[in-house]
Amino acid sequence: MPPEFLKLPSHFNLEPELLDQLGMRPGHQRCVEGHDELLLFVHEVPEGAAPGNVMMFWRRHDGRWNQAGGPGISELDDLLGRYENVINLRFSAVDRADDAEAVFAAQRHAAPLLRSIRDLIKAFEQVLAFDPNDRSVAALRDRAKEIEVAADLLQSDARVTLEFLRTRQGDELIRATDTLGKLVERLVTLTVVFLPLAALGTFLTMSGALPVVVKVLFWVVFCAGALAIGLPGLASRGISRVRKHREDG
Repeated sequence: MPPEFLKLPSHFNLEPELLDQLGMRPGHQRCVEGHDELLLFVHEVPEGAAPGNVMMFWRRHDGRWNQAGGPGISELDDLLGRYENVINLRFSAVDRADDAEAVFAAQRHAAPLLRSIRDLIKAFEQVLAFDPNDRSVAALRDRAKEIEVAADLLQSDARVTLEFLRTRQGDELIRATDTLGKLVERLVTLTVVFLPLAALGTFLTMSGALPVVVKVLFWVVFCAGALAIGLPGLASRGISRVRKHREDG
């Protein structure tokens, strides 16, 4: 008898030839073949890098399947449905993602999903090698292959989207750097023009009443400096609006 660590369902009355091949752990997804019976080990949908919990299905000598919940293999159909739901959720997360973190999470989960569904397909193939006429398992195998394609597409889509987000963030960083450079340039110009004027005005004010000529000269220089700073920005905005109007027209 296998160790209790394997935790076979109580209604699994396996033949001795099948029991002798079982160890302490279920192991990877596979089909264990006895004399006239089969024991199918599959894993639940992985939530991360580690495999999911083990599910077992027993094919009796008369060709009937049993699962943990009773006769049949409906739990396998439910398992494939959970694979489809998880993959669809990950696709939706990639489509709505505005940052690299969400896309990276989908890409990281796609690898174990793809590995797990491929191992499940191999286990189905082992069952069909024992009985090629098992139509229920053949249908599950074909459905699992469709899920494999979806998981592969999810991995590729997440990788492409992640590269796009990285490129877009790089472009935004370049534009922000250019804007900051222009602001620094204007600040330097402002300092160079108005700092001497402020010092001159303070000096003249402390010296007593200002002559009319000095006042006029002061305001001429002040206005010239303001125009020197403001005109480039206004010209740039005007050119941008003209270009936009031409493109829209």
